[in-house]
Amino acid sequence: MKKAIISVSDKTGLLDFSRILAQQFEILSTAGTFQLLNSEGIPVQKIEDYTGVPELLGGKVKTLHPKIFAGILCVEEADLIPAIRLVVVNLYPVGKGEIDIGGSALLRAAAKNYENVVVVSDPSDYEEVARRLSAGIVDREFRKALAAKAFSLTAAYDAAIASSLNKELFPTQLTVSFTKLRELAYGENPSSQAALYLNDKEEVGAAATATQLQGKPLSYNNVLDADSAFELVKKFSQPACAIVKHNNPCGVAIKENVCPAFIEAYEADPLCAFGGVVAFNCCVDFETAEAMRKRFFDLVIAPDYEERALEILSGKTNLRVLKTGDFSSNLRQIIFKEVAGGLLVQTNEPFAIQEEDLRVVTDKKPSEEQIQDLLFAAKVNGEVKSNSSVVARDGVAVGVGAGQMSRIDSVFLALRKAKERAKGAVLSSDGFFPFADSIDAAADAGITAIIQPGGSKKDQEVIEACNRNGIAMVFTGKRLFKH
Repeated sequence: MKKAIISVSDKTGLLDFSRILAQQFEILSTAGTFQLLNSEGIPVQKIEDYTGVPELLGGKVKTLHPKIFAGILCVEEADLIPAIRLVVVNLYPVGKGEIDIGGSALLRAAAKNYENVVVVSDPSDYEEVARRLSAGIVDREFRKALAAKAFSLTAAYDAAIASSLNKELFPTQLTVSFTKLRELAYGENPSSQAALYLNDKEEVGAAATATQLQGKPLSYNNVLDADSAFELVKKFSQPACAIVKHNNPCGVAIKENVCPAFIEAYEADPLCAFGGVVAFNCCVDFETAEAMRKRFFDLVIAPDYEERALEILSGKTNLRVLKTGDFSSNLRQIIFKEVAGGLLVQTNEPFAIQEEDLRVVTDKKPSEEQIQDLLFAAKVNGEVKSNSSVVARDGVAVGVGAGQMSRIDSVFLALRKAKERAKGAVLSSDGFFPFADSIDAAADAGITAIIQPGGSKKDQEVIEACNRNGIAMVFTGKRLFKH
């Protein structure tokens, strides 16, 4: 009989698999796995008995022996050495004080010699491997696929170790690892295929890790919009609702209760809200679900839902409903953006504009109510694609001007969206005003206070325009660009 090595940290499904393997292979195993198999009456031999060398350094050296690796790497017809033709290995979790050396080496050796060796690194493959072994159809392409999975595992394992040891923000060699969660319905357009991958660090309360409770399969755009919407509402401590369309918010509101927040966010721009993604930062109750039932949305995402709310939403069978669970306000350290031929990496800075950061530059000072609306508008503005402007009043973004090539166009768009609600409202801009024309437009619409970074050569002209129109303006010194 040919020989097999089994040495696993995760013993899920191992016993049934090993019983099948024992019908075709002489099983060699390390101490922990040996004890489990032996206790269940599965024929197994300790590797140290096979090699004649005991485990060394408290078990750190178990399988690193020429008899083992020559057996894995040999070509059966040419090498006069007992051949090992099946290797079943998974690795210690990174971050628990152990780094698996022997297991990684076994996997790499077996994967290198996939023409002659079956390498199994994932317990989810046990059933298929057992079926093929029993049927005698472990063909070359299947062995090659298993080898690719083994090399992917060792690469991800090494990347995780490097990440845990490396304290540089931007290391010379950047290696990241993601694991496929699921394939998506389609990509950015139906002609593209797509999949969702998770990083090697657990994200608590995020769109990517949310549980889908109902609805059609997720698409690429669904995940992007759900992420944008949910990351926006996470900024607020009050009950908040954001409605996102094509990766830009069209309505955002904070209120004392979740249902009024939803209604205000929806009424900010009902036309654009149609078919959008709705996000909440708190539990969706019965009243809110009832208000949503009368309107068409593509997806809703929230930390939780009342049972009665889910009963109502279940009547909208195509509506995708995502549950994130409790979320953390902690931000991932760095974020990536792919460009042709490369990868952009930047730090992920939290929203840091506070009331004490505001510098009043006009004769008129904003009231406390205006200051709160200015800070709210700026938070929303940070999640709108540049150039962008946001008109807000009483904790509601009533007009959003997104993705315009000129500053004044974004202001005009936000004011047009706001309509008569711009009277008495505040305006946020993600960048400085290069000319006073935006101020004149804001004044004509009834804007009473403005928040912007400042820093233009024509800041003084902009300030004078505000003074002429009786508008209070504050500088933050911080841009809010989003590309």
